[in-house]
Amino acid sequence: MRKDAQPHTDDWEDATDQASTGDMLTNRMGRRGQRYSLLDILNQGGMFWTVRLPEQLASTNGSRRDSK
Repeated sequence: MRKDAQPHTDDWEDATDQASTGDMLTNRMGRRGQRYSLLDILNQGGMFWTVRLPEQLASTNGSRRDSK
């Protein structure tokens, strides 16, 4: 068998390093092979409560004042 005709072990290792379907479904950020940790979930919730919710409240309060 010629040297260049031998199977590459790197190809097999790459195939086993790929993320499973479950990993890809639980991860929308594109980080392969990693699931969301509890810290990621808490950070997302913290961003909503500290940034987006006050902005939404400020915009609705402003529109109520303008309509009076």
